[in-house]
Amino acid sequence: MLNPLGVFLAALLLAPSATAGRDSIPTPVDSVGVHWPRENALWLAREVRKRDIHFVFVGRFWAWSPDTSDRRSSWITCLVDSVLFGEYPDSAAFSRSFRPDFAPGKLARGTRVLAWMQQGCTRRGACGDFLIVEPDGRLSSDHPSPNQGNAPRVEAEPLRITDVIEALRNR
Repeated sequence: MLNPLGVFLAALLLAPSATAGRDSIPTPVDSVGVHWPRENALWLAREVRKRDIHFVFVGRFWAWSPDTSDRRSSWITCLVDSVLFGEYPDSAAFSRSFRPDFAPGKLARGTRVLAWMQQGCTRRGACGDFLIVEPDGRLSSDHPSPNQGNAPRVEAEPLRITDVIEALRNR
């Protein structure tokens, strides 16, 4: 059974993407980015401790393509630069519950991301999600976190990459 954030977790697929030749990602709605609250770092560490998340890494976004078996989902491919938890090869692809929806130029090939995956949550493999690592270390998403509700609020202390690293270290 998936945890409450399972909606945001997406399946492992190492096949090339249909958009692999493009540098930017077309999006139907321009989401400039939603900053999640810092307590989401603790959520991620708890999920790792419960073994609901098997792999956490910092890497670079490479491509996305629509999932032909589920119109709502998309396949995300990332290059792995640094493994924060688990073991994995140099690249990872996973199913995400919905397509990326960032403003044009915000998500392009090579954009630095923090990603996490869960093994075997779809019949095709792993699922996962990712956040963009901004130059100042803040993490931004194209959707609100579940504890923000449907209307994301401005976070006084937004989630940063250092929060996630510290939470995983102290898990």
